Amino acid sequence: MAIAVRPVEVRPLEERDLPAGERIFREAFGTAHGVADPSRYWPDRNYVRSRWTADPGGAVMAGIEGASAGIVMAVRWGSVGVLGPLAVDPLFWRSGVAGRLLESILENPRLRDARLPALSTAAGSVSNVRLYQRFGFWPGFLIPVLAKPVDETVDAKATAATPYAGLREEQKDEALKECAALTGAVYEGLDVSHEIRSVDRQALGDTLLLWSGVRLDGFAVCHCGAGTEAGEGACYVKFGAARTPEAFESLLGAVEELARARGLGRIVAGVNSGRRAAYRHLLARGFRALSHSVAMQRRDAASYDGPDALVIDDWR
Repeated sequence: MAIAVRPVEVRPLEERDLPAGERIFREAFGTAHGVADPSRYWPDRNYVRSRWTADPGGAVMAGIEGASAGIVMAVRWGSVGVLGPLAVDPLFWRSGVAGRLLESILENPRLRDARLPALSTAAGSVSNVRLYQRFGFWPGFLIPVLAKPVDETVDAKATAATPYAGLREEQKDEALKECAALTGAVYEGLDVSHEIRSVDRQALGDTLLLWSGVRLDGFAVCHCGAGTEAGEGACYVKFGAARTPEAFESLLGAVEELARARGLGRIVAGVNSGRRAAYRHLLARGFRALSHSVAMQRRDAASYDGPDALVIDDWR
């Protein structure tokens, strides 16, 4: 039941707010997905705390008369600004909280100064799509979130990948430059160094680097297991990219090797369906859809959804 309209205050999300932020995230998404006990939605996953830890300046909290009412976060991938998650306590739905949060976060440099401000939302949610359209975001391709069981058979032909976590500091700096050069070839200015550093510093998983001599042919930023964005027993590819179809296949094999080595039972990866080559490679490897979201971009900005783009991400 909607409550009377009251002033909504927004301010930066602080460390003391994290328990409230995590509660709001679980109850908002759990309620939206019809979970019997929304407070237990995705209890094995870490979205709010890990993202805030990586970049506190990209998070905002809304309150109404002293009560925590909602949160929103954004991250900068070089020229790309990714919005989400946005979550409002169900007690404050239809109270103007989501709109105030969006007004605030769109003025944050992570989105305001991005060449491509983007997000994904539930494909079947008319209200979500309508909300974001009010703020200049328009729907594009579907983003299937795919999963497959880990193949327990070791592929003797698999190309070994170098784990970022095992590099010396100077080697990590060089690897980040190579990753940025690869993604910059996909889309001008695209750079996920922030995600690579975050995974490494918070021990959320690892980034796999696929080399051909001195050239980086592909890499995958992976979250592994409970307490990350993957969840219990899963390896989640937060971002992946490769130069060639052969390198993309090798990269997928390396991700499977990582999951198997860590005792994880399944791999999860989202891919924009406009990237037909990447999508088909995943399907051919046995990945199947768990859910569909829809990509939304602001100001009709061109994206990197070309059919030959060998990129994995879902803008969650």
